[in-house]
Amino acid sequence: MAPQGVAAVFDGVGKDTFLKSFACIRPFGKAVNYGNASGHVPPIELLHLAPKSLSVCRPGLSSYIRDLATMRAAAAELFELVQKGALTIEISRTFPLREAAAAHREIEARANTGSMVLLP
Repeated sequence: MAPQGVAAVFDGVGKDTFLKSFACIRPFGKAVNYGNASGHVPPIELLHLAPKSLSVCRPGLSSYIRDLATMRAAAAELFELVQKGALTIEISRTFPLREAAAAHREIEARANTGSMVLLP
């Protein structure tokens, strides 16, 4: 429970949920949009952020991979967290590479959660 609201919301859905998520963020919290599954987030009126002094950001992968040293450091940190068990990767299904088209159909149908892996 977070009666005062949450410190941050990470939204990968976009249009249908992002602005609505502001209601559950505590004062001085952050709204992070990282995806557009339901469409692009509409333009935001800055005055909508004022009641709670919210911050909004939209990180982009290109910012992280622009510099090779930064990208390698981030990748090393990710793999270290997985090795330590701090992060777990859920593999929901595997497919032989020859069935890649079936894997794509399943992804497009949103018939899975987690990661799918193609095996040689």
